[in-house]
Amino acid sequence: MIGYEEKALCRKIAKAFEIGGKNGCEISTFIKAWLNSQTALKIYNRDFNEIAQSGFYVFNSLKQETVLTNIYKNDNYYIDVFFWAGYIITYLQFYLNVPPIEIWNKYDILAFVASYDVLHTLSNNNAAEEFIHEYKK
Repeated sequence: MIGYEEKALCRKIAKAFEIGGKNGCEISTFIKAWLNSQTALKIYNRDFNEIAQSGFYVFNSLKQETVLTNIYKNDNYYIDVFFWAGYIITYLQFYLNVPPIEIWNKYDILAFVASYDVLHTLSNNNAAEEFIHEYKK
């Protein structure tokens, strides 16, 4: 079970993802960029300069670090998917105690997020267990 600090970071990263959705980013490109970024690694390693910042700052750090594809699909459903993806991806990192790149390399995170309609109704722990058992590459 992850603690309060980790859950607060999950919410912060979810906000950064939500901002990405509101800015018309394409979700699979965004997820790949995030999981392969130094920004995500700094958050995972609890770099004080990164974790003390807002979700907007985190989004801009990622934006400066990589090229984000825009598709301008700015609807509420898509933004909800972004928020959930940011939260659950960060939750999984702490739940599994693995750096972001390992989530990208060992699991089919894009298929997991594509199953949003079913998985977002589960508790975070149940979604994490589903992820571990069903989405390993």
